[in-house]
Amino acid sequence: MSKRAFAGLILSILSVIILGYSPDKIANRNFLLGFLSALVCVLGWSLESIICAYGMKDDEISSTQALQIRQFVSSVFYGILIIPIIGGVGLFKIAITSNVAILICFIALIGTASYMLYYKAIDRIGPVKATGLNITYCVWAIIFGIVILGNSITLKLIVCSVLIIIGSIMVSKN
Repeated sequence: MSKRAFAGLILSILSVIILGYSPDKIANRNFLLGFLSALVCVLGWSLESIICAYGMKDDEISSTQALQIRQFVSSVFYGILIIPIIGGVGLFKIAITSNVAILICFIALIGTASYMLYYKAIDRIGPVKATGLNITYCVWAIIFGIVILGNSITLKLIVCSVLIIIGSIMVSKN
């Protein structure tokens, strides 16, 4: 990875941190748990990208097959361990029998399409560049929040969004 690409990755990561930083929320008693949970997510996503790239390295499996393996393992893990442990079996039954079940399925299809494209990017351009582009979800979440939810635009949002995109370009540009 070049120095420019590394600087772009750091710029994007710092921009995401600044975007998520809310000093008034630090006093919250769950702040440390939330921060540690986010850290675990970052490590998990990083490892996922690297492991997938390794598995797809010699074209032994396609990006679609790699995604299928990942989704299957996740589904089994959630279905057998996570949902019962957190007492979510009742909520699961309510969700799949409610009026929003079709909406949930539609959103799941969008998520699957997103993952398919992400895994294709990992396979084609490598894990660092794919992750650098994937981090732009922060910007898209802001845009959708403004358009769909009517969230307000702040200077912090604009500056951090621009820096995330610049950092992503620095990572992905040859």
